Amino acid sequence: MAEQGTIGRIGRLVPRGLNIERAAEHLGLSIEEFNLFLLLGRIPQPVAECGQMVWPVETLFCRKRPTVGYRVYAGVYVVGFLSFIKIGKSLDVTARLGGIYQSLPLMIKVHHIFEGKGRPLERQLHERFSKNRTRGEWFKNEGEVAAWVEGGCK
Repeated sequence: MAEQGTIGRIGRLVPRGLNIERAAEHLGLSIEEFNLFLLLGRIPQPVAECGQMVWPVETLFCRKRPTVGYRVYAGVYVVGFLSFIKIGKSLDVTARLGGIYQSLPLMIKVHHIFEGKGRPLERQLHERFSKNRTRGEWFKNEGEVAAWVEGGCK
Protein backbone atom coordinates (compact mmCIF):
# COMPACT_ATOMS: atom_id res chain seq x y z
CA MET A 1 0.00 0.00 0.00
CA ALA A 2 2.89 2.37 0.73
CA GLU A 3 4.22 1.81 -2.77
CA GLN A 4 0.94 2.85 -4.33
CA GLY A 5 0.92 6.09 -2.31
CA THR A 6 4.50 6.84 -3.43
CA ILE A 7 3.64 6.24 -7.07
CA GLY A 8 0.61 8.51 -6.72
CA ARG A 9 2.75 11.31 -5.27
CA ILE A 10 5.39 10.93 -8.02
CA GLY A 11 2.67 11.31 -10.66
CA ARG A 12 1.67 14.63 -9.09
CA LEU A 13 5.14 16.21 -9.07
CA VAL A 14 5.10 19.77 -10.29
CA PRO A 15 7.96 21.79 -11.73
CA ARG A 16 9.96 24.00 -9.36
CA GLY A 17 9.83 26.96 -11.66
CA LEU A 18 7.54 29.31 -13.52
CA ASN A 19 5.99 28.79 -16.93
CA ILE A 20 6.41 31.60 -19.46
CA GLU A 21 3.23 33.43 -18.45
CA ARG A 22 4.10 33.42 -14.74
CA ALA A 23 7.77 34.23 -15.42
CA ALA A 24 6.76 37.27 -17.51
CA GLU A 25 4.34 38.36 -14.78
CA HIS A 26 7.05 37.88 -12.12
CA LEU A 27 9.31 40.28 -14.05
CA GLY A 28 6.51 42.74 -14.78
CA LEU A 29 6.71 42.11 -18.53
CA SER A 30 4.19 41.27 -21.22
CA ILE A 31 4.69 37.96 -23.03
CA GLU A 32 5.94 39.88 -26.08
CA GLU A 33 8.50 41.80 -24.01
CA PHE A 34 9.57 38.60 -22.26
CA ASN A 35 10.10 36.83 -25.60
CA LEU A 36 12.05 39.79 -26.98
CA PHE A 37 14.37 39.96 -23.96
CA LEU A 38 14.75 36.17 -23.99
CA LEU A 39 15.73 36.21 -27.66
CA LEU A 40 18.20 39.05 -27.01
CA GLY A 41 19.81 37.04 -24.21
CA ARG A 42 18.70 39.40 -21.45
CA ILE A 43 16.67 36.70 -19.68
CA PRO A 44 18.21 33.31 -18.87
CA GLN A 45 17.07 30.29 -20.88
CA PRO A 46 14.52 27.96 -19.23
CA VAL A 47 15.44 24.60 -17.75
CA ALA A 48 13.70 21.24 -18.16
CA GLU A 49 11.85 20.26 -15.00
CA CYS A 50 9.33 17.39 -14.84
CA GLY A 51 8.97 17.39 -18.62
CA GLN A 52 8.30 21.13 -18.85
CA MET A 53 10.47 24.14 -19.63
CA VAL A 54 10.43 26.52 -16.67
CA TRP A 55 12.35 29.42 -15.19
CA PRO A 56 13.49 28.85 -11.58
CA VAL A 57 12.51 31.93 -9.55
CA GLU A 58 15.93 32.15 -7.90
CA THR A 59 17.68 32.58 -11.27
CA LEU A 60 15.03 34.65 -13.06
CA PHE A 61 16.13 38.18 -13.93
CA CYS A 62 15.94 40.58 -16.84
CA ARG A 63 18.58 43.03 -18.03
CA LYS A 64 16.37 45.55 -19.78
CA ARG A 65 19.36 47.60 -20.88
CA PRO A 66 22.51 46.04 -22.28
CA THR A 67 25.44 45.97 -19.93
CA VAL A 68 28.92 47.19 -20.80
CA GLY A 69 30.51 44.69 -23.12
CA TYR A 70 27.22 43.12 -24.20
CA ARG A 71 27.42 40.89 -27.22
CA VAL A 72 26.71 42.54 -30.56
CA TYR A 73 24.70 40.39 -32.94
CA ALA A 74 25.19 41.26 -36.60
CA GLY A 75 22.60 39.75 -38.83
CA VAL A 76 19.16 39.75 -40.40
CA TYR A 77 16.10 40.06 -38.20
CA VAL A 78 12.47 39.14 -38.87
CA VAL A 79 9.90 40.95 -36.73
CA GLY A 80 6.14 41.20 -36.79
CA PHE A 81 3.97 44.23 -36.14
CA LEU A 82 0.20 44.00 -36.50
CA SER A 83 -0.32 42.27 -39.89
CA PHE A 84 3.14 43.15 -41.21
CA ILE A 85 6.58 41.56 -41.20
CA LYS A 86 9.82 43.56 -41.30
CA ILE A 87 12.92 41.88 -42.69
CA GLY A 88 16.00 43.97 -42.05
CA LYS A 89 19.70 43.77 -41.36
CA SER A 90 21.95 45.45 -38.84
CA LEU A 91 25.49 45.32 -37.57
CA ASP A 92 23.95 45.46 -34.06
CA VAL A 93 20.62 43.64 -34.15
CA THR A 94 20.13 44.07 -30.39
CA ALA A 95 20.31 47.85 -30.63
CA ARG A 96 18.22 47.92 -33.82
CA LEU A 97 15.41 45.86 -32.29
CA GLY A 98 15.49 48.13 -29.26
CA GLY A 99 15.08 51.12 -31.57
CA ILE A 100 12.16 49.54 -33.42
CA TYR A 101 10.60 48.52 -30.11
CA GLN A 102 10.82 52.10 -28.81
CA SER A 103 9.52 53.73 -32.00
CA LEU A 104 6.29 51.77 -32.42
CA PRO A 105 3.17 52.29 -30.29
CA LEU A 106 2.53 48.54 -29.86
CA MET A 107 4.73 45.54 -29.22
CA ILE A 108 6.71 43.86 -31.95
CA LYS A 109 7.22 40.13 -32.10
CA VAL A 110 10.70 38.90 -32.93
CA HIS A 111 10.26 35.85 -35.14
CA HIS A 112 13.87 35.09 -35.97
CA ILE A 113 17.43 36.40 -36.06
CA PHE A 114 19.87 35.05 -38.63
CA GLU A 115 23.13 35.75 -36.83
CA GLY A 116 26.17 36.64 -38.89
CA LYS A 117 24.25 36.93 -42.12
CA GLY A 118 24.05 40.24 -43.89
CA ARG A 119 23.04 42.03 -47.03
CA PRO A 120 23.03 38.92 -49.31
CA LEU A 121 20.45 37.12 -47.15
CA GLU A 122 18.36 40.25 -46.65
CA ARG A 123 18.35 40.90 -50.42
CA GLN A 124 17.43 37.25 -51.13
CA LEU A 125 14.49 37.39 -48.70
CA HIS A 126 13.29 40.75 -50.06
CA GLU A 127 13.31 39.32 -53.60
CA ARG A 128 11.62 36.09 -52.50
CA PHE A 129 8.73 37.98 -50.87
CA SER A 130 8.57 40.96 -53.26
CA LYS A 131 4.89 40.25 -54.08
CA ASN A 132 4.04 40.98 -50.44
CA ARG A 133 6.16 44.13 -50.07
CA THR A 134 4.29 47.16 -48.80
CA ARG A 135 7.17 49.62 -48.45
CA GLY A 136 10.89 49.30 -47.83
CA GLU A 137 11.56 46.36 -45.55
CA TRP A 138 7.88 45.83 -44.62
CA PHE A 139 5.81 42.97 -46.04
CA LYS A 140 2.19 41.85 -45.65
CA ASN A 141 2.06 38.85 -43.33
CA GLU A 142 0.03 36.65 -45.65
CA GLY A 143 0.53 33.90 -48.20
CA GLU A 144 4.12 32.76 -48.65
CA VAL A 145 5.45 35.21 -46.03
CA ALA A 146 2.98 33.97 -43.40
CA ALA A 147 3.77 30.32 -44.16
CA TRP A 148 7.51 31.03 -43.90
CA VAL A 149 7.12 32.84 -40.56
CA GLU A 150 4.81 30.15 -39.14
CA GLY A 151 7.36 27.53 -40.21
CA GLY A 152 10.05 29.16 -38.09
CA CYS A 153 11.60 31.20 -40.94
CA LYS A 154 13.17 28.12 -42.48
